[in-house]
Parts: sequence; structure tokens; C-alpha cells
Amino acid sequence: MSEPVTQVAKAAVAGIKEALAVGKELESVTKDIQELGKSEVQARAAFRKKQLNRPKDTSVFSAVEEWRGVYEIKKIEEELKNDIIEKHGPAAWAEIETIKQRILADNKNLTDEFGRDLKKLAELKMYCFIAALLIVSFAYVMGYKP
Repeated sequence: MSEPVTQVAKAAVAGIKEALAVGKELESVTKDIQELGKSEVQARAAFRKKQLNRPKDTSVFSAVEEWRGVYEIKKIEEELKNDIIEKHGPAAWAEIETIKQRILADNKNLTDEFGRDLKKLAELKMYCFIAALLIVSFAYVMGYKP
């Protein structure tokens, strides 16, 4: 009579051990996903901090350098505009302006697309986590033994 009770007790202990093992594995996967997310957030924060924490005494030089670049571009653009209008007429410059606007819009769309891709990647991470949780839970319920 005690043999069936012993078998049931052994089976219960084995089931508990397996549940603990599955729980530890799930906890490990969860920690890995959290660490991945945490390191991503930390990298973004470090990048933003680096961008914002420029020494005040050198920021003037950076600003002047950027202004010079913009000034040179505007000067070259004005010379180019005058040259093209002189050689090809105002319609040619209007066409160039249209192409320029299209290029700027394309660049903006690419930037927006990149942001949407990052959002989709974050959603995919969550779906993978949920799928892994469901698979492990199903395996546990079905009594899977590795």
C-alpha cells in the first residue's frame, strides 16, 4: 500500500523539481532580456549626455565652425544659382529647387521610417518574450521532461 503513495510522492517531488528548473530558466531568459534592454537604454542615455555635455569654452568654436560651413554652403549655392539662371534661365533653377525639396522630403521620410523600424523592433522583442513564455508554460503544463 505504501508503494503507490511513495510513487506519487516521488512523482510530485520530480514535478516540483522540474517546475523549479523551468522557473529558473524562465528567470534567466527574463534577466537576459532585461539586461539587453537596460544596456540599450544606458547606451542611448550616454550618447545623449555626451552630446549635451560639451565644454562651454569650446562650444563657441564648434558653433563658429558650423556657421562657417553653413555660410560657405549658402555662398556656393548663391553663386551656383546665379550661374545656372544666367546660362539656363530661371526655369532651370526652379526645377533644381523642386528636386532639392524632393530630396529633403525623402531624407525626412527615411528618418521617420527608421523611427518606425525601431518601434517595430521593440514590439518584436516583446512578442518573442511572450511567445517564449507561452511555449515554456505549455511545455510545463504538458509535462515536458528535458
